[in-house]
Amino acid sequence: MSNKLKKRLSQIFLFALVMGFTFFTVFEGQDLNEILDSLKSLSPLALIAALISSFLYVSCEGFMIWFMFASHNGIKGFFQCISYAFIGFFYSGITPSASGGQPMQLYYIKKDGYSFSKSCATLTVIAAMNKFVLASVGVVLLIFFNDVINEVFYGHMGWYYLGLIMVVFWVVLLLFIMINPDLIERIAQAILRGLVKIHILKDCQKSAKAIHGFFDGYRDVKKSLLEDKKKVTYMFLVSYLQRFFLVVLTYIVYRGFGLSGSSIQYIMLVQIAIMISVDMLPLPGAQGITEFLYKRVFEGVFTSKYLTASMCVTRFANFYFLLLVGILVVLGKAISNHYKNKNYMLDK
Repeated sequence: MSNKLKKRLSQIFLFALVMGFTFFTVFEGQDLNEILDSLKSLSPLALIAALISSFLYVSCEGFMIWFMFASHNGIKGFFQCISYAFIGFFYSGITPSASGGQPMQLYYIKKDGYSFSKSCATLTVIAAMNKFVLASVGVVLLIFFNDVINEVFYGHMGWYYLGLIMVVFWVVLLLFIMINPDLIERIAQAILRGLVKIHILKDCQKSAKAIHGFFDGYRDVKKSLLEDKKKVTYMFLVSYLQRFFLVVLTYIVYRGFGLSGSSIQYIMLVQIAIMISVDMLPLPGAQGITEFLYKRVFEGVFTSKYLTASMCVTRFANFYFLLLVGILVVLGKAISNHYKNKNYMLDK
């Protein structure tokens, strides 16, 4: 068995283990018949709207990839970029801290024949924007809605502070890399020379050339963004819209159960606070802690009859449904590549 296959199997095993533990803790002591009865009362239109909203959430990232790549990398296929977004979501969802998403996106993009360095730079910019949006909203909530957050997170504010600190740290790190590519390249070249000295690497010139080419791609993307402020503005607007599609989903589910009394602003505020708390946690899909916080902070919004049922619908729509779409895209890519290779061999 290859190391690559072992790594994939270990990731799937960890994901399944965390998912199994999550399901056990969520449904332990619950009346499953009561949950099923509650689920039957959900409006089918609300479920469809929630699934569309979550689909648009990932599609926004696909749009940003297309919008950036169209000028830097020559990618013209909009739906091709949507597929990269779903591939990223799938691998982010099954790996701790979403660490597998971007590397696998880069793998598929490079496999399709596009520049690795420019692709990496572009995806880093998109990741930085997404995290900046989350961090900025988190800081605004902490300053202007601190009383509300403290009330709904009563006894669990530590999760919010931890999540916000981790997101802000990641934003600062990404911005530092983007702003200082020359410095980062010098550090990378120094590390390379050190590895050659201790005989871990042999071909210093080839590796040095690859590193230089990689950071050249970063410099090109950085220059393009600095020259086109309008593009940066559009990207930020789409990134905020992307978060909106995800947080409004909970309100759609809330109304789908025929509930009223809590405003859309309040439910969205609570949902974005959960997202900030769990975004950087080292668990596949932040499973377990997301469900735990949902049941704690939405206890006063959903009645006890609908709390667990609403959580099941919300988590299915904003996570498991997207994983299913993601794995279908990955399988579709694998089948397509298989037939391309087969036809290539026949032509030869």
